[in-house]
Amino acid sequence: MRAVSLTILSAPAILSQRMNVTSTGFRIIGSGFQNGTIMHWWQVHAVQLLSHASCDEEWTIPVHLTSKGGTTELSSSGTYCGNEAFCTFFGRNPQNDPATVFNVARGPASLRDSYWAGEPQENETTVWLQLDFSEARTVGCVQVFQGRAGPVKIASTMSLQAKTDEGKWEEVVTAAGHSCPYDPIAGLFNNCCEIDGWDCTAVTNLRLAPDPPPPLAPPASPPNSPPMPPAHPPG
Repeated sequence: MRAVSLTILSAPAILSQRMNVTSTGFRIIGSGFQNGTIMHWWQVHAVQLLSHASCDEEWTIPVHLTSKGGTTELSSSGTYCGNEAFCTFFGRNPQNDPATVFNVARGPASLRDSYWAGEPQENETTVWLQLDFSEARTVGCVQVFQGRAGPVKIASTMSLQAKTDEGKWEEVVTAAGHSCPYDPIAGLFNNCCEIDGWDCTAVTNLRLAPDPPPPLAPPASPPNSPPMPPAHPPG
């Protein structure tokens, strides 16, 4: 099925007019990595798509991957595996399967050391996951819970792209990447989202709507009026 037509607006227009985008293909992109030379580039633990820009869990979009008997194709820029012998030996590890991040029922609250180890294509510096649905889906929010291994393997910026009828990728939203504070003792087991889950502040929300504006400052007090002159008695 062809992708639904997608009219891309400027950033201000997206925030004021668009609360979701409908397409058959979506890419979640990580960029701004501090160091891409140490093992893999991007450590992603969980991803979920939602149809409403509020990011409330009631709007979660089920992702039934073809690798699990579903109809949604999953691809990526690349999965880190090391040399051929290393890859063969560790091929069954969760980090060698990007499908592990779409286990929404698990979510950030119950993560331990399961993650996808993403890497860019040759001569590229961005890492991405791509979903191709058999039918168009309306997406208003994408949530990403990324690594806890210090400044490396963390995307400082994330973006969401949607596929047009012509098969081109168009960016529809971008956001600063968040993650749990680095704890050199806890390492991978530092899960600051164990209680709050998808509501955790370390989860990155790619929302197709502006964040709620901060409360308005109270109006300034009017300047003091000069004292009135004393009234003169009638002459």
